[in-house]
Amino acid sequence: MNTRALVASFFTLLAVPLLVFSTLERAAFAQQASDVSDVVVLKDGSRFRGAITELVPRDHVVILLPSGESRRYEMGQVDYAGAVAKEPAAHDGPEESPTGGGISVTSKRADVHVASDQHDVQLLVRTGQGQTGGWGTAWNGRAWGTFSYYGDSRDYGLVCTAPCEARMPTGTPLHLALAAGGGGVVEPREPLSLEGASNLDLHLVSRRNTRVGGWVLFTASLVVGSLLVGSAGNGDGTWDAGRGGGGLLIMLAGPLASLALILQHDQAFIRSTPASGAGEAAR
Repeated sequence: MNTRALVASFFTLLAVPLLVFSTLERAAFAQQASDVSDVVVLKDGSRFRGAITELVPRDHVVILLPSGESRRYEMGQVDYAGAVAKEPAAHDGPEESPTGGGISVTSKRADVHVASDQHDVQLLVRTGQGQTGGWGTAWNGRAWGTFSYYGDSRDYGLVCTAPCEARMPTGTPLHLALAAGGGGVVEPREPLSLEGASNLDLHLVSRRNTRVGGWVLFTASLVVGSLLVGSAGNGDGTWDAGRGGGGLLIMLAGPLASLALILQHDQAFIRSTPASGAGEAAR
């Protein structure tokens, strides 16, 4: 038996227990994911049923959803985390910590008027940050190998589209965000904390056209530079240094200049003012 066959046999033998372990792990994971005996209730009213896999008082909670996705929430976002059977009844006043294994955080809500000087601006609130990951095996034609993958994603819930009225939690940092015209979600630099009834003024700065202009410049500089370099050769075998050098300069400087435009980010600004008086600085 040659060396290649020995290596292939070795990796095949190594892959068999990995496949068995992977199958058992996924079966156990699927069984756990089907458990919906726990619930996480956020201060914005969102509810997530599943199995709580990690609960650190005054820090965070992780819940495994039936879809297999794990979501982590900071306790500052949470009204209740625990067994569904022990979930306290909903009411308008502040919630006290229930007896039993659950955790709840005192939460009050206030009326908020949302307005914007732009059309179709949506106010959203971050509802959680999902964490996904895993590993698997693959055959590359010669031997088995393993791979892993990990990723993070933020989830948002729609509060309303300005102008509108809403009820929002007070006394806790809210990770708000804006979106408009089917564009991406943009968070302000700092979370916002409401102290009572408030007015929220929304403003979204889109730099989409700037980014598009950057890509146009990037493409045009490569095309024009290439044409100049290609036409720099003379019929007698000589090379036009001015035209060729200019083309090379355009091919180098154009893409570099375009990066400053392509890397421009959108910005979101949310200004909070008390409903009855002067306000908090714009964020």
